[in-house]
Amino acid sequence: MSGGLLLAHLALINAGDEVLLSDPSFVIYKNLLECVGAKARYYNLYPTDGGRAWHPDFDQVASLVNDRTKAIVLNSPSNPTGGVLDEGELAAFRAIAERHGLWLFADEIYSHFAYDAPFSSMITHMADWERTMVFGGFSKTYGVPGWRLGWVAGPGPILERMKAVQQYTFVCPPTPLQHGAMAALSVDMTAKRDEYRKKRDRVAEELSKCYELTPSEGSFYAFPAYPRGFDEESFIGACLERKLLVVPGSSFSRQATHFRLSFAVSDEMLDRGIDVLREIAGG
Repeated sequence: MSGGLLLAHLALINAGDEVLLSDPSFVIYKNLLECVGAKARYYNLYPTDGGRAWHPDFDQVASLVNDRTKAIVLNSPSNPTGGVLDEGELAAFRAIAERHGLWLFADEIYSHFAYDAPFSSMITHMADWERTMVFGGFSKTYGVPGWRLGWVAGPGPILERMKAVQQYTFVCPPTPLQHGAMAALSVDMTAKRDEYRKKRDRVAEELSKCYELTPSEGSFYAFPAYPRGFDEESFIGACLERKLLVVPGSSFSRQATHFRLSFAVSDEMLDRGIDVLREIAGG
């Protein structure tokens, strides 16, 4: 999936262009813009008075658009926040894109892990707004991150541009891995999604007692705030001292107020992680 995003940036984004990203957002997005000489502008996802945590304010999104804006990047379900965009929000992004002639890049790598409602894909909007690219992959869904297999849907002429760039970079994935990915497409992911939903519920139930935490709507991450009395350095240090790995929020954001944890682990490891986090917070 990350390779597909790189190819799309090389095919569509020019030096001096601006692209709208959420804050927080997956770290690769900003770095891809730097690769092509473009600039990121950020719309806020953090909780605000009266706002819904990890969901955009579309008045703010629209206010960031100017003559240099080329695209908007969406990530649903989100890494790191676990937020999931609903159909109305996808339509709102499409409306802004249509109004200003922008591209929409939709990263849907966690599409199989939406817990509270059926997942809405930007693919359903492609017939109404052709300047839409949707990215997905096999790494997260089927647990094969080392295979580096992904896919992209978009307008044919742009895909041809991307293929031309790919011939001189990635070439193609190994054939045996492609056959393995084809077999994986027939796997029913319902049981795995239900398993992760239970882990999500456990994280929310146990950590909300001592952390400010919005339950994840999707993906397999949670994004709690640092507990009272800790800044980023002291909290991450306390975790490392106890051999617990979490990712500091500043890796994804201009703010250093939250941290990302993954619950894509065994129940035994998850219980240990929860115990350590509650100990650190004094809960």
